[in-house]
Amino acid sequence: MYKFKHQIGEFNTLPIFENWDYTTDEGGGVDKVLNNSFYAWAKMTPRVGGRTFIAGDLHENNQSTWIYDMEVFIRYTDNITSDSTMVWDNKRYAINYYSIDGEGKERFIRLYVTMTDNQLVTGGIITPTTPAYVYNYEGIGGESEVQANELINKTILGVFKDGLSKEIIFLGTPDDGQVKYTPAQGKLEFGISFFTGEKLQVQYI
Repeated sequence: MYKFKHQIGEFNTLPIFENWDYTTDEGGGVDKVLNNSFYAWAKMTPRVGGRTFIAGDLHENNQSTWIYDMEVFIRYTDNITSDSTMVWDNKRYAINYYSIDGEGKERFIRLYVTMTDNQLVTGGIITPTTPAYVYNYEGIGGESEVQANELINKTILGVFKDGLSKEIIFLGTPDDGQVKYTPAQGKLEFGISFFTGEKLQVQYI
């Protein structure tokens, strides 16, 4: 018996989900590095939520705060955990609550998310989901890797080589239709080398 029933047409938004690696630096602080990111079709509710009171009895003068901003349903994937983040409408959300519909036969994941930042970017061009920065590169000829400081630890929205969109992967060897992205190095690896003057465009946030 499943907890929720959904119409497939309700999954009509396409947020980005990000997974991070956390390490402790020499000063005891925590460094966060993007491990991977991916799109997932989602069903989103309006941004509503209950209130939790900070102190005292339930009284109109007491301070209170929202528990969550939005409820999100996606098809089940083991790539998302409670430590993942979600990017939608040029804002990043933390996941407060995570549950699976049907432990024995997973079908959907239910998330309560809270906005953590203001706008991620304020310039760039408009993509289907969010404004983005654009990195452009022109091939020298013979190279199969491109590395740039601008691309370090970014969420890549799209990679277009010679006008063709490439599938973004994080592990393995890319084939003709793919590009391997290493976030910590800002490096893109292609299955086919650039020819002289070939154009590359990368959309990122």
